[in-house]
Amino acid sequence: HLPEALRMSSPTGTSRILSLLSLIHIKESWLLLEPLLAPHQSPSLLAAALRASNEPRARASVLLLVSHENWVVRAQAASALGRIGQPGDERLLMEMLGDSAWWVRYRAACALRNLPFVTRASLEELMNDQNADPFARDILRQALAEVEVAR
Repeated sequence: HLPEALRMSSPTGTSRILSLLSLIHIKESWLLLEPLLAPHQSPSLLAAALRASNEPRARASVLLLVSHENWVVRAQAASALGRIGQPGDERLLMEMLGDSAWWVRYRAACALRNLPFVTRASLEELMNDQNADPFARDILRQALAEVEVAR
């Protein structure tokens, strides 16, 4: 049983189990993830739990972690929002484009690009409006260019 394995595993084992959970979609995975997404958990455990978060029910927990002190957690929270975000979350991701950590900015830009309700045109407009923040403009340019390369 997965819940028992999570309960009995070491922190490294828990991270490995969560990595598997992110690859396979188990019904009711939220019940396993919810206690692991508490802000008091270790950054490595939070990052692993965020990588496995694919359900909209995780959104409230993810939103609590976008301002976590650890940049790895913030980066994974941005990625999770790219999978489960709702209209309005793009504003938060835009704010994250100004984060001090490059990886957080990159994950926020990729998350914006991945949201189904954010158009390429709106991202290009956002990119052109970033005169005050060249880092945000550059990371958006990179995220958009990656789409072109992938085609």
